[in-house]
Amino acid sequence: MEETFSREVLQRIWDHHGLGRVEKIEQPKVGMVNRVFVVNETHVIRFDVLINEGESRYHKEALAYERLGALGVPVPQVIAADSSKILLPHDYLLMTKLEGQPTIHTWVELSPEQQANVAYQAGQHLARIHSVTLEKFGNYAGQERAFDGWYDAMWDYIHRYATEAVAQKLLEPAITAQVEAIFKRHKAVFDAIPQSRLVHRDFQFTNILQKDGQVTGILDFEWSLGGDPSYDFILREQWEEECPGSHEHLYAGYTSLRPLAADHDLRVRLHWLFFVLEWVVDGFDAADSAQAAERLYALLPTFG
Repeated sequence: MEETFSREVLQRIWDHHGLGRVEKIEQPKVGMVNRVFVVNETHVIRFDVLINEGESRYHKEALAYERLGALGVPVPQVIAADSSKILLPHDYLLMTKLEGQPTIHTWVELSPEQQANVAYQAGQHLARIHSVTLEKFGNYAGQERAFDGWYDAMWDYIHRYATEAVAQKLLEPAITAQVEAIFKRHKAVFDAIPQSRLVHRDFQFTNILQKDGQVTGILDFEWSLGGDPSYDFILREQWEEECPGSHEHLYAGYTSLRPLAADHDLRVRLHWLFFVLEWVVDGFDAADSAQAAERLYALLPTFG
């Protein structure tokens, strides 16, 4: 464990929150943005090691957990979302540990009946997530990048990434101009979203915990936003690739509680196009960005 996140540092945090002695530390994964530790098998702490300026994403995640816990969605209890940087120079989110394992890693171990149940429950929880209404589109935890309409929020998002893609020479200006033109051509689709709703924005089976065929946790709302619920379906092809047979049951669970919009498929396709633009800019490396660019080139003609 690197010095910044040593046992001594964790003990200072545990002392600060009155959680007793740090006995056992596990590091289940190391990501580009977060360092994650499971402590004493009872709590999880995440440190933001990449984004250290502006509004903390963890405050937004804590707000989501607070709202969703009251609706019966299995989410952690937040102990602290600390961006003070008093104890160490990173934002951190400290919360209780939920039972279960990521569904993506345990799917093949489940019976067909258990697989159907997990996917169905995941769909129902997604519908409950989308039942949460918010005042602003885009950011909902502060004033930074918060808008009164979905069209304005999406235009800010698309234009920023289009500009950055050209500046980094990842895409030609003619390509980003096509993306922006598609967005403007479908203005009515975005204007038709009257109410901002909580959108997970990374709803995939990596972030869905299960135990014995029951969903035990929905995690990682750090990138969540207020917007159009159809955004959370952009990974539907990935659902099926990673957990075969899940797509149908997830949709069935969702629609048991919440209907889909008449133009759901068009909205999903549009949001996927714009997400791929983001992927071009935020790819893990040059090869990943190039792969995303190829996906973007292939998508553009499908919009006429």
